[in-house]
Amino acid sequence: MKLKTLIVIIIISLSVSIYLLCTLDNSDLQKQVADQSKFDEQKYEALGIKDAQADIEKGVLKIKLAGYPAPAINYYDQILSEHGIQLTLSGCAIEHKQRIYNQGYNQVMRFTIKAKYGPLFFTEAWSTAEQNFEDATKNQNQY
Repeated sequence: MKLKTLIVIIIISLSVSIYLLCTLDNSDLQKQVADQSKFDEQKYEALGIKDAQADIEKGVLKIKLAGYPAPAINYYDQILSEHGIQLTLSGCAIEHKQRIYNQGYNQVMRFTIKAKYGPLFFTEAWSTAEQNFEDATKNQNQY
């Protein structure tokens, strides 16, 4: 008998809790969660910026990419390497905080690299990489 009473009390308590969570104004809670998320993003972006500045001071130029690599990525990596720039690929499945970190890091690196090689450096490097890939693909298809 006690077990049945306890189960009924638990079920009623859960039902009331769920009802209260769904009906009460939770805008303050949502605001706190949003504020914390924005703080976390700023923290990871700032860390990326700090790490990029440290690498630049050491003479290291690097771009961090994530996602499924484009077919011309090897040619792009080769062009960047010829200019002393490292390319790191993180793959497709990275956490949101890593993406935010990379954004901060790359923002500083891209600014520095463009200052050194010109404002169109990345556009021209990617265009050349795509052309090199197309040329290599055409040459393979001729055999």
